[in-house]
Amino acid sequence: MMHCREHVLAYNLAIQRNYFGRGHCKCRPQLVQAFSAEWDFVTILRHPVDRWISEYVYNTYKQSDWVKNRLSLDEYLGSSKGGASGNYLVRYFSDAPSGLNGNSAQYIEEALGNLARFSVVGTLDNLETWVSRMNDHFGIALDIPKVNSSPKNERAEEIRSDASLMKRIEEACKYDLELYDRYLERFE
Repeated sequence: MMHCREHVLAYNLAIQRNYFGRGHCKCRPQLVQAFSAEWDFVTILRHPVDRWISEYVYNTYKQSDWVKNRLSLDEYLGSSKGGASGNYLVRYFSDAPSGLNGNSAQYIEEALGNLARFSVVGTLDNLETWVSRMNDHFGIALDIPKVNSSPKNERAEEIRSDASLMKRIEEACKYDLELYDRYLERFE
């Protein structure tokens, strides 16, 4: 599915009739490099641990069966799906494979270089700065509504309050955390 979304994004960027392309998909270096002269790339990064918890809770407690998670939290943490969720940022902005290996430093650098080519990047934790950058770059006034709220916020809070569980989630997110922290140091 993600491979298909990436191809659809590339196709939409390539045809001359589009003014806006979007996607919840990978935006790897080759794509950005190929289209950055014609397109402005924009993204918002979310703290990796918050994103991991949110994805787990959302996919576990949502009504829809599409990619619904049926694993316990402990099983999910030990699964390839839980591990892939912890490497979301690195995989989305570099050429990293699903299971990161000893080349994680290379992929983190690649993702940072890719993000540097984006016109506007920000973080959900500092959304006001991102909105200001968008306003400055595009000369627009954004109104950001809150959508996709968690179907079970209290479960997310339970997870956050368990220190040993949080250490395990942080370990699953270690490469994304490194990328996120280095992005903040370099660009925020």
